[in-house]
Amino acid sequence: MNQFVVGIDLKDTYAQISYWKPGAPEPESLSMTVGEERYEIPGGSPEEFLKKALRLLRPVGKLGSAAAVVFSVKHTDEETVERVKTAAMRVGILEERLYVQSDQESFCSYVMHQPKDIHSHHVAMFSYEQETLGASLLVLNQKRIPILARVEEQEDWEIPDMEELSLEERDAYFASLILRVFDQRIVSAAYLVGEGFSERWYEKSLQLLCAGRRVFAGNNLFAKGACYRAAELAGEEAPSPYLYFGDDKIPCNVGLCAVNSGRDGLEVLIPAGVNWYEAKAECEVLLCEQPIVEIVFQPLLGDASLKESILLDGLPERPPRTTRLGVEAAFTKKSACRVRIWDLGFGELYPATNLTWEEEVDV
Repeated sequence: MNQFVVGIDLKDTYAQISYWKPGAPEPESLSMTVGEERYEIPGGSPEEFLKKALRLLRPVGKLGSAAAVVFSVKHTDEETVERVKTAAMRVGILEERLYVQSDQESFCSYVMHQPKDIHSHHVAMFSYEQETLGASLLVLNQKRIPILARVEEQEDWEIPDMEELSLEERDAYFASLILRVFDQRIVSAAYLVGEGFSERWYEKSLQLLCAGRRVFAGNNLFAKGACYRAAELAGEEAPSPYLYFGDDKIPCNVGLCAVNSGRDGLEVLIPAGVNWYEAKAECEVLLCEQPIVEIVFQPLLGDASLKESILLDGLPERPPRTTRLGVEAAFTKKSACRVRIWDLGFGELYPATNLTWEEEVDV
C-alpha cells in the first residue's frame, strides 16, 4: 500500500470509517475512543458527518488527499448518490477520486479479500439493527473466470419487531431464518453484523451457524469492504478475481463495431459490472465508408447481443477515413443508454460541422 485510501459506511444516524495507509498490512477502523472498538460515529446528514470525519482523520491524513474514497450506502438510488457526492466534494474530495457503492457490494468486497476458504462456497450475512433481523447471501459462481458474484435477498428473510419477543423466541426465530437461508445451499462462512448481536441471546442458533462453517461477528464490515474497494480503484490492489453483479450494475459490455489491423472487432467502451450511474465513456473514431456507427450491447450472462445502427443523417460526403467522430455512451438508468455522436471533421481539409446525433437505447 503506497497511497492513503478511505472507506466510509454511511447510515442515517451514524457512520464508520476505515482507512488504509502506506505500510499497513490491511485496513484499520477509526474508533471514537483510543483503545476501544467504538466505530460508530454519530451524525445526521452527510455534511454533518464529513465535518467530524475531517477532524477524526487528521492524525491519519487529510481526507481530501486520499487516493480514493468509497462510500457504502444502503440504497444507491440516483438521489442518494448525488447527495453523498455533493457533500463530499464540498469538503475537498475530488470527484474523480470519489465513489459510492451499495452495502451489498461492500459485503462482497470484504468477503472476497479474505482467505479463500472463507468464500470457497456461498457466504451468509445476518444483520440485526433497529429491531429488525435480516439476511443476505453472497452467491458465487466459481466456475466462471472472473468469478461472478451477486447478493441474494428474499422478502421472507426479514423478521421485524424482534424486540417484542422474549430471548427464547428470538433464538427460535433466528434459527428458523438460518434454516431458510441455508436450505439446499452450501455455505462456507457466516457474518453477524449489528448491535443486536452484542448480547448472546442466540445460543441454539449459533450451534446451527457453526455446524461445518466459520462464523464471524463485528460491526465494521461495510466500512472495511469499502476501503478494500478504494484500494482497487486507486490501483493499490491487483484487479479483482471476481465481478460483482448487483441491482445497480449494468449487465452488458457496451462497445463499437470497429476495424483494427484489417479485422472486424468490438472495441469495448463500458465494461459490464459498472455502476449504471458511473457508466460513461467517450472516444474518437474514424469513419470507414458508410455513414453508420454500430453500437453493440453484449450481455455477460449469455443472452444474444443487441446491435444498434445509428445513421449519421446529413453528414457531408467525404472519402473513407477522412471523417473523425466523437462518440459518447452514458447510461441514464440501468436499462437505458444514451449514445451521442458528433462530427469532428478532418483538420483543415474537411472542417468540422455542428452536426450531432443522439439516440437512447433500451438494453
